[in-house]
Order: sequence, then C-alpha cells, then structure tokens
Amino acid sequence: MIISIDTSSAYMLDGVVAVVTRKNILGAKTVRFLEGQQVIAIECVKYVGGVVMSMQHQQF
Repeated sequence: MIISIDTSSAYMLDGVVAVVTRKNILGAKTVRFLEGQQVIAIECVKYVGGVVMSMQHQQF
C-alpha cells in the first residue's frame, strides 16, 4: 500500500517542470496501458519499483 510519496527531490532536478502523482490525478480520467492496468499506481503497487509518479522535464 502506498502511504506517502515525497516529490521534493524531483523538483530540485535541473529541467523538471512537473511531477504527477496519484494526488494530481484522483478523480480525473486516467490512461491505461492494458485494460484494467493504470499508468500510475493509485493505492498500492504489486512489486518494488512500480510506477508511483511521473516527471516532465525540459530538453536542453
């Protein structure tokens, strides 16, 4: 079960302009890889290393 996600380090990386977690997408239509599989974990992950956030950055 996901208890918390600390994104503060991600925002300190050069070029990062956005960080998306479950808090940003709850209630929104989410994209799915395969039927029944979400892109970002909402409540729990099935294995260590499961996707819990996504970052957008500028290309230099």
